[in-house]
Amino acid sequence: MSVTNAAAALVCALAIVIAGGPAVAAELKGERQLAPFSLKTSSGRTFDSEAHRRKDVMVIAFWATWCKPCKIELVQLHKLFLKYREQGLVVLAVSIDGPDSVAEVENYKNKFSYEFPVLMDTETDLLARYNPRGDVPFSMVVDRQGRIVETHQGFNPGDEIALEKKLRRLLAEAPPIQDTKISTDEVAGLGKTKHAYWIPPDGIRVEGTNTLRLQWLQDNGDANELDNEVFGIVNRLTIGAAMGGFSAGIRADLVAYPGYDPKERCAGETSLGRCQWDDDFRIERLFLRYKAPDLELRGGDFYHSIGRGIVFSVRKIDELGLDTALRGGMARGRVGPVQMMAFGGVSNIQNVDIIQLGRLAEIEDPLAGGEFKVDLPADIQLSLRGLWVDYKEGPSELNDEGDIVVGGSYEQKGIADMLSIYFEGAWIRNQRERTSILTGAKSNRDAEGRALYGNISINPMKGLTILFEGKDYRRYNISREERGLVIAYNEAPTLERFDQILQTRTNATGGRTLIEYYLDEAQLLLFGNVLYYGYSLDSEWNYDEDVDNFDPERAYGNFHAFGGFEVKWGSGYYVTVSGGWRLEAKHKTFGQAFTSDNPADFYRRLWHIESDIQIPLVGPHSIGLRTQHRSEEKPLTDTQNKDFFRGDIALTYAFAPKLSIGLLYTYETEIAKKSDARFINFAGEVTWRFADWGQLNVFGGRNTAGIICVSGVCRNLPSFYGVRAELVARF
Repeated sequence: MSVTNAAAALVCALAIVIAGGPAVAAELKGERQLAPFSLKTSSGRTFDSEAHRRKDVMVIAFWATWCKPCKIELVQLHKLFLKYREQGLVVLAVSIDGPDSVAEVENYKNKFSYEFPVLMDTETDLLARYNPRGDVPFSMVVDRQGRIVETHQGFNPGDEIALEKKLRRLLAEAPPIQDTKISTDEVAGLGKTKHAYWIPPDGIRVEGTNTLRLQWLQDNGDANELDNEVFGIVNRLTIGAAMGGFSAGIRADLVAYPGYDPKERCAGETSLGRCQWDDDFRIERLFLRYKAPDLELRGGDFYHSIGRGIVFSVRKIDELGLDTALRGGMARGRVGPVQMMAFGGVSNIQNVDIIQLGRLAEIEDPLAGGEFKVDLPADIQLSLRGLWVDYKEGPSELNDEGDIVVGGSYEQKGIADMLSIYFEGAWIRNQRERTSILTGAKSNRDAEGRALYGNISINPMKGLTILFEGKDYRRYNISREERGLVIAYNEAPTLERFDQILQTRTNATGGRTLIEYYLDEAQLLLFGNVLYYGYSLDSEWNYDEDVDNFDPERAYGNFHAFGGFEVKWGSGYYVTVSGGWRLEAKHKTFGQAFTSDNPADFYRRLWHIESDIQIPLVGPHSIGLRTQHRSEEKPLTDTQNKDFFRGDIALTYAFAPKLSIGLLYTYETEIAKKSDARFINFAGEVTWRFADWGQLNVFGGRNTAGIICVSGVCRNLPSFYGVRAELVARF
């Protein structure tokens, strides 16, 4: 079957599924039943959903510490939880924070004294099951029968009004008759799980998500003119099924370019990287899983992360971004306090490039790893872990053959009910060889490196939290590059804000302190962060030299301080303002770089400011204004500096929960030919949630690249100029 015919058949099938989505799920069993899951809480205990499913009304909210709309949503959910928990309401805040921000999660809960469980979806496994798109906030409402009766993407003031009405109706329903008694630990959701039947009485639970995008790309802002003025159809269909401890899933990706001829467009081109557009249809993800209290088996494509991501991590990211999974198998088991895990397979990148509307070639690097954990008294956990990666041969003169990594960690939570600590270390041997262009002779260029990371979280009094983080990375890099695309197999914490540009993750030594204080009566949060670390580039060192990240001549220093406040009013008003200053310079000139105008004294100086104002109006109406601005200075020549800036302003009107309209203004001058030239970009977005299971989003205009929060959702957007319409259906 041709891709064109496949596209037509798939679209027709989707039309049938979307038109009768809820009915299809109901026919299978239970009208989108919530599948059982268990996750660790922020305090290290195990939460089992079976203690509440088919008994209580649940709100499951996916969030992250860097997501501004998520923070507002959690405030409202906590109010609802306190108001209705005696009637059977359970709120679960599921954090998808990655290694860069996961250390902040426990303190985030403590400073606000949230009483609902905060769960850790560190592998984004649960998020990928119910929201394959990956963006947050995303929430689900589950009734007393265990049915998913509503899914909601984004959050705007006023959404909580419609949610409360729904919760009142669901809480008034009587729970189903329980056949067995539930222990006290099970009611709390913490403790041992019940026996997982091979064929449970609930039958098969099926859920699915389909994203259909029609897009006209006028210009994506890169130097390649061949990928402009392209109309594309991108469809992603994800279907999952669960029965007892078994679950399975499949994802089909399709991209088509009606009226586009790649041979004609790319005639005469010799660079394969500029001519990757072609119709394509493939089964991109396929998996099978069995999970019991003390055993888990996976096969096919899956996401996986170990520890703080230093040794290995491939996780679900925003659907617009790069999506890498492991294709192979994994086994994890527990015997008493001992847990063992082993995995192996090949890397499987997402082949449909939604950003460029193109197709990426397969990259299949063999890899394998494992982990050994033991739980000790006093809430101590010790871990040993390892990884082996064999990179495919590349066209470069210096080929990266592979990596061997071993490491371990120490973790202890709840020390004196106020202190938690985590330390992790790893050693790496990077296997490389150099091929002479003249003679073809090969020579060994193996190099060794290390990674040390630690954090200490302190909650000395109500509302006050302190976080210390430190890192020491030397030649530590588990990634490969293919045609300008970096494929990373780990996510070592950077200690930086998520919106900052990093020169390197390979060589860096330093730390940061984050202090936050929440005044409950005033509903005011004050916070401040100070960070300093030294770093150096690989190009500054020979393969057999010891890296020194504080070398005066070859290494740089990075200082970044920022702070701000958040304030909330009982009527729903929300205001946050933050700002900071950052400097990067060679260590030998770091002292004078704070004030010097000499281009030789610094590498980068910038200041930034951000704000977020949310104003509820009458009933479900609200408006929100989010801004961010950054002014930067970098050397242009040996005698001249270049000043430039970038930022965005997002204005959103919401008629909760059905409609939101966003206006976006972005600007940046870094690539301007003249210092006073400005790239001014306007865009508009309309999101219509026409049903509990579906929404339509239309975006038009131009935006610069970056993380932008508009219409109640935070997304990492690429540079884009055009129009796109996106239909999302969940069934």
